[in-house]
Amino acid sequence: MSNFPIYGGIAVVVMLVMQYLNKAAKQGPRVDAEGNSVLLPRFYGVLGLLAAAAGTGVLLYGLFDYNPENIGPQLGLFALFAGLGLPLVLMAYVHRLTLTRKESGKRICLGRRSLFGGTKSKPCATAP
Repeated sequence: MSNFPIYGGIAVVVMLVMQYLNKAAKQGPRVDAEGNSVLLPRFYGVLGLLAAAAGTGVLLYGLFDYNPENIGPQLGLFALFAGLGLPLVLMAYVHRLTLTRKESGKRICLGRRSLFGGTKSKPCATAP
């Protein structure tokens, strides 16, 4: 019974995150300064930062409360959270996937800037 406030807090946080995701899913893609539609949502970066922070927290806990028997699972949890969180952060803040309208909106082009700075664009298609 003493853990009830902790479980209630977890339920409230999960409920708020799910409401935010539901609201964000109903919105259209955001538009950057050049008028391009950016297809990757910002929530990828937030979720990646939370996962990386959780992994770093597990690592720091393992460093401050050192126990040789627990170091393997703690490093595994850090690798899991960091391995899942850092690509999301890079996708949100470095990788860019955009839709560009050309020739007065008659043609739509898909452009991509990769994590390493390279750019690629797909052949343009005619808009309906």
